[in-house]
Amino acid sequence: MDSTFTPEQQNTSKQKNSLLKIVSVLLACVLLLLCALLVSSKYLLVPPATEPELTAAEQKVLETQIAIAREVETLYAGEGQPKIAEMEPVPLETIGSGPVSDISGTVYFSGTYKDSKKGVSVYALDVVTGDIASYKPGEINALGIEFTTDENSQSAFLIRLTVNGDVVHFVTSSSSVQISDGSNLYIRNLEWSEEAGLLAYNSSKADETTVTSMHLIQNWDIVLVDPDSKNVVDTIKGGHQPKWLKDGSGFYFLASDGLYLYDRATKVRTKVVPVGDGEVVITTSKMDLSQDGTYLLWGTPKKGTLTLIEFSNPGVVKQYAQITSTASEYYWPHFSPGGGHFIVQAIDHADEITKERINARMEVWKVGSSTPLKSYSFTNFDFSQFFTDDWLF
Repeated sequence: MDSTFTPEQQNTSKQKNSLLKIVSVLLACVLLLLCALLVSSKYLLVPPATEPELTAAEQKVLETQIAIAREVETLYAGEGQPKIAEMEPVPLETIGSGPVSDISGTVYFSGTYKDSKKGVSVYALDVVTGDIASYKPGEINALGIEFTTDENSQSAFLIRLTVNGDVVHFVTSSSSVQISDGSNLYIRNLEWSEEAGLLAYNSSKADETTVTSMHLIQNWDIVLVDPDSKNVVDTIKGGHQPKWLKDGSGFYFLASDGLYLYDRATKVRTKVVPVGDGEVVITTSKMDLSQDGTYLLWGTPKKGTLTLIEFSNPGVVKQYAQITSTASEYYWPHFSPGGGHFIVQAIDHADEITKERINARMEVWKVGSSTPLKSYSFTNFDFSQFFTDDWLF
């Protein structure tokens, strides 16, 4: 028998061989793809795990967290704003329109970098160059700092640090004297008056695990201390953020229902500016007084408002203006030493995708200007642990 293939048979055989090769290649590709999927996605062959049910204790913690979040949102919604009877706000340009010096000096602030394990420290911002440097007085790692003289001398200052409770030290170039006993859990807002020779600060034993208690001004006291004797001169219940008058005769402070002026000689407190009906001032509201006592800047961050008040005499409002933003929150306003500028911490409302507040920064404004003059980015700092301490020449 002749075993030679005809041309037709040879063509058919070649086609079969080609088809087999193609099928083999395809099968190999499929196998490789399946192997890759099995390696990268083990759960393809395993049913997805179900979420474990919460224990009774875990459920209670979750319910508590939700309740606190709702309470805080309610507080924010009712955040008190200045309401000056029979007086409408004036345009910003009509306040402080006189000549002012150029922006200069150093802003000291307390904060911590994101993801840092060091905790809060004091830093110095050069407002001309924008450079930031760590500021450590001696070997003390302070949580807050307040310089003590109107002349902006750095030879003496007050610091707050934690040693089993917040304590305050009066520091000079030659000594450091503790002037609070640390029995209170929290000390904030150090304010020194050279003329009165007294320190005013906020003190509280509020439970920080209950967030709302830290926001309520009635849980804070203002303590007046003589650093020489360490004696407590007076305690103002339910007061927050004391701001001394230049002559040391008294100070402004915030209470739940508005702005007050405290007279040191008589120990009488007088309401200067109330807030709107049904509103309550909370501790997120921040304010500062210019060195000459002419201007007071009051920020209500959750309302996106800065209120600039001008006084004709202590406790007597001459006029006021407002900076209002629907996109930003303003915190920790602080006047420059000359009073012609102020710096404020700002952050924009939450990003729609990440739900996180964005664009943390410090802004420098001229008193009477409707827009900031300079801006410094602080996106690499934890904004929740970030507050202005002092601005010196």
